[in-house]
Amino acid sequence: MEHNLRACRGVVDAAALLREDTPGGAAIVAYLVGEQRPDELLTSQLGSWLPAPMIPRVYVWLDEMPLNRAGKIDRRALAKMLDPALPHPDATRNPHVVPFTGAGGTDTGNCPDAC
Repeated sequence: MEHNLRACRGVVDAAALLREDTPGGAAIVAYLVGEQRPDELLTSQLGSWLPAPMIPRVYVWLDEMPLNRAGKIDRRALAKMLDPALPHPDATRNPHVVPFTGAGGTDTGNCPDAC
């Protein structure tokens, strides 16, 4: 799935997580870096490659991906970026942009599930 996200126009880097705490139930959340695009365009493009259950329901645009000490995407830091109190993604179609500065508690060290 991440390979398909990176193949979308304007996307430079991507990560996807299954989030159990999203409003409306479990959902795939795509974290993207690049030229911000409307959710509908990404969903449409991904729909030509992936089955519907694999298409993210939430897109979170970042300035840059958080990295752990090993230089890999810090998935724990990503999981903390989406506030579960946000309205259901179908209720608001505005892309959500999260600045990431690399400062403060995003490094998970050598944790196996973050590497």
